[in-house]
Amino acid sequence: MDLGCAPGSWLLYLSKEVGSDGMVVGIDINDLTIEIPQNTVFIKEDIMEFETEERFEVIVSDLAAHTTGIEFSDVEETLELCWRALEIVKINLVKGGSFVCKIFEGEGTDEFFKEVEKNFEFSKRFKPKASRKQSREMYIVAMGFGG
Repeated sequence: MDLGCAPGSWLLYLSKEVGSDGMVVGIDINDLTIEIPQNTVFIKEDIMEFETEERFEVIVSDLAAHTTGIEFSDVEETLELCWRALEIVKINLVKGGSFVCKIFEGEGTDEFFKEVEKNFEFSKRFKPKASRKQSREMYIVAMGFGG
């Protein structure tokens, strides 16, 4: 499952990785700008309202608030989305599953990471080389969900 899937690049990557035997579900409040593969389903919905009983092996969150340039506000709003993603993970991720979450480093990030650590056998913070040095954007990668 891909939370915050628009414009769609993660969906394309995930659908290729799972192949024809798997299924990818993408959720976003915005429309996609791509044509999705046959093994992909798109749901246009606000993530704060979204609920499903489906279970997933991997949940990816690329959720981010619309940035305003006000650093504190941008970090806080995106952190709220990360907490929502973690709520969804706790309900919909299979035992042993994996979670990847984009987050902006700032106040509250350490607390969020500690909560991820409590729920997974392995977790790590990762800043891609492609990310600008001054950017607060990073990813949390977690594997081995406790269920």
